[in-house]
Amino acid sequence: MKKKILVSVDAGETRVAVLEAKGNAAGGDKQKRDKRNDKPSDWKVGELYVERKGSRSIVGNIYKGVVDNVLPGMEAAFVDIGLERNGFLHVDEIVTPDGKAVPKRGRGQGRRIDELIQRGQEIVVQVVKDPLKTKGARLTMQLSIAGRYLVYMPQGGGIGVSRRMPDGERSKMRKSLEKLHDPKKDKGGYIVRTAAQGAEKEDFGREIKYLHKLHDVLERRSEEAPTPSVIFQEADLSIRVLRDVLVSEFDGCEIDDQQQFERVTKFFQRTAPELVDSVEMHQRKEHVFERYGAVRWKNFVTRSNCC
Repeated sequence: MKKKILVSVDAGETRVAVLEAKGNAAGGDKQKRDKRNDKPSDWKVGELYVERKGSRSIVGNIYKGVVDNVLPGMEAAFVDIGLERNGFLHVDEIVTPDGKAVPKRGRGQGRRIDELIQRGQEIVVQVVKDPLKTKGARLTMQLSIAGRYLVYMPQGGGIGVSRRMPDGERSKMRKSLEKLHDPKKDKGGYIVRTAAQGAEKEDFGREIKYLHKLHDVLERRSEEAPTPSVIFQEADLSIRVLRDVLVSEFDGCEIDDQQQFERVTKFFQRTAPELVDSVEMHQRKEHVFERYGAVRWKNFVTRSNCC
């Protein structure tokens, strides 16, 4: 099953459709794609993601915040991250100044939250759940940065592999990454994503450098930025979807917005140079979704279910 991505942008929202068709993908080989000359009718909509302006998810965003209140009875703290409502931080999500996760509370173990953080303290947190009605965002101090193949955890350790991979592939992925990651020398840990199936050692090496550069930027911003403020913003919808479907079935991407086209092209240049030619700017008068029949597909999932 091959997959094609459509991206459409207008003043109010961004829509990303994942199309599916039978057959083998041609990958980044543009000449093969042109010769194959698939008909729009060959493709069927598998998924449709919609992100509206003003309601974009903040899950994955990283903020420099300040502890506004510590509640020992709830084993939690409320953190001002610059939004309308303070975020909620549970004691189990705290990381000590030396970068180590705190042992979870329970059965008399672990430390009390008022022993770990104090009111007025500046901390760096990541959103793991969007605000809902009267509740603020759910936060963690255990940061993670997602790439095409890997999730990098600066305060973590070791190597994990997605359980959705076949056992043989999981073992291969782990061995490839272990050759590049020395836990005694290298900071942090990694989770190999399902999309990494088929990746080689060189792919992991390139991605590790990319993720470390992102982390260096994050650390610099955490020192220089005012409090409270956002210091790292999760990628927009089109990048998130592409990041998760870049597998052997990927057969190209068609975009009707110049700014999004440039963003996706730059993303591929950093993470998958061989796929740069697979990104096409839609220039026909006919709407890109109409061309493939995607406008007739009414059921869609939102960002909260995506990526």
